[in-house]
Amino acid sequence: MRRPARVVYLVESPYNRRDHARFGVAVLESRGFAVEVWDLTAALHPLVAAGAAPPDPISWPGLSVFRDRGEALRALGALGADDFAVCVVGYEPGSWDAYRALSRSKAGYCVLAATAIPHPPAKSPPRSPARLARAAFMRAPVSWLGVRPPDFAIFGGERSRRVRPPLTPKTEALWAHSLDYDVFLAEKDGPRGDGRTAVFLDEWVPFHPDYVRLGVAPYSPPERYYPALNAFFDRLEKANGLSVVVAAHPRARYEDAGVFGGRRIEHGRTAALLREARCVIAHASTSIGLAVLFGKPVLFTTTDDLRASPEGPIIDHMAATLGKTPLDLDHPGEPDWGAQLGVDAAAYAAYRELYLKKDGTPEKPLWEIVADRLSRPG
Repeated sequence: MRRPARVVYLVESPYNRRDHARFGVAVLESRGFAVEVWDLTAALHPLVAAGAAPPDPISWPGLSVFRDRGEALRALGALGADDFAVCVVGYEPGSWDAYRALSRSKAGYCVLAATAIPHPPAKSPPRSPARLARAAFMRAPVSWLGVRPPDFAIFGGERSRRVRPPLTPKTEALWAHSLDYDVFLAEKDGPRGDGRTAVFLDEWVPFHPDYVRLGVAPYSPPERYYPALNAFFDRLEKANGLSVVVAAHPRARYEDAGVFGGRRIEHGRTAALLREARCVIAHASTSIGLAVLFGKPVLFTTTDDLRASPEGPIIDHMAATLGKTPLDLDHPGEPDWGAQLGVDAAAYAAYRELYLKKDGTPEKPLWEIVADRLSRPG
């Protein structure tokens, strides 16, 4: 692999200002690479693109938005030997043709696989035709499907390294850290605040755009979800003298604060809010990693709807990983606030190693690590 002249990010969610910062575009440009972003959302997932406009859209000369699938595949196949693609598109039957087109090109590519959260052991899924077809696709050797393995994969914590397609056992591992760890590096020395807030890590549960892409119903309707949350917020605030602030999901569009009982809603400030908070309220957000890095106690919460959804076992497992038991908002008892507001230091250290950053990896921004690798021959 030689040093590329151009780096092209391939994304499948509407590109926004948050992505522009966390994908390190400025870092790669400062290292002498020409950088472009190809937004394939509308080409690969037209229904998602139609209903998932981000709250922080970006206009940038290096951004190309592909709406026609054929046009996107032709562009991918035409990438040259001086190009290198950073693929943030999931490998699945719906993106197979995109990976095949990229594989036919002369460009090298890597996959971003740095994010991991605790997952319970997999149970046997319902044996529907669609699930059986997907399972067969994921078991098939990539060479049989016309897909070239990536030149390397970017990993974070130990558990992020999973050898599954399009990776092979021979795929080079580039150890860095989760994207949230970059945010932590930038925010860790800021002011700590007065510790009188509790931050809710919003997941936009009733309206998340992934439901459309996955073809599933929302995990909980708003008329049940928000009242249960607000009742818990009321109790937490009264018992502990705290004020709940909502760290809005990056894709969420809240026109007003009504759904959260008039509480403050913040966009794009999750790390700063966590740094200043007394504690964190969550379901199974990947931003729990930031709470761990800042050493904040996490109060895991669930509901009957969430327990019945695919997220239910993940909430339970994440909580257990940090030494906690989820609070059931539909069947509230009196929480042991002392235990809920405590931190298991050993569990937090293990979480950091397993899911965020492997010990011994460079303590520098992720995209500097990537730029170093792209600049090194071989």
